[in-house]
Amino acid sequence: MAFGLTVGSPATVELAQVITHSMAPVFLLAAVAGFVSLLSTRANGIIERIRAVNAISGDDGARGDLRADLPRLQRRAKLVNRRGARAREDAVQGLAKLAGQPEDARIAASLGDPFMFQAHYRDRAPDFLGKEFGPPVSRAVAALAPGSWQGPVESGFGWHLVFVDTVIPGRVPFGAFWTMQRLALLLGSGR
Repeated sequence: MAFGLTVGSPATVELAQVITHSMAPVFLLAAVAGFVSLLSTRANGIIERIRAVNAISGDDGARGDLRADLPRLQRRAKLVNRRGARAREDAVQGLAKLAGQPEDARIAASLGDPFMFQAHYRDRAPDFLGKEFGPPVSRAVAALAPGSWQGPVESGFGWHLVFVDTVIPGRVPFGAFWTMQRLALLLGSGR
């Protein structure tokens, strides 16, 4: 007899029930955590594959056919998305709430879903956005006027509301500039 408890006594049965009831939520939480971890791992795999496919040049003949897999990957990413079919509608409603708000409005973070990458892509070239989110997103963001919340813009990750704060015009690399100058000189001199 340990601690004055005997096997089969009411106190022992009650203690066993208390332990059982206190442990059940732990096992349930562990199962839920395992499921969430599985979904997160699957989403990461899908997203990394989307990034890799987006990085393939359209001119790459050997790997260009992999781009045909992009719509299937985007559908898979949307299935993992918790908002599902109402994601675009939620983004439109969120945009209405952000109308007139500054870029760093507190409400902006509360409207969106947790995103495993950056929340801000400041000073990024369109080709960077194209590799991260896909060429259609890059083109859509490049067409947006600075100074207000806009969207929704669709990517393989879902629908995004975008605030373009400034547009920095592209520059011609020095080597390309020098080549153009030499070509202008050659053409101008009649050679």
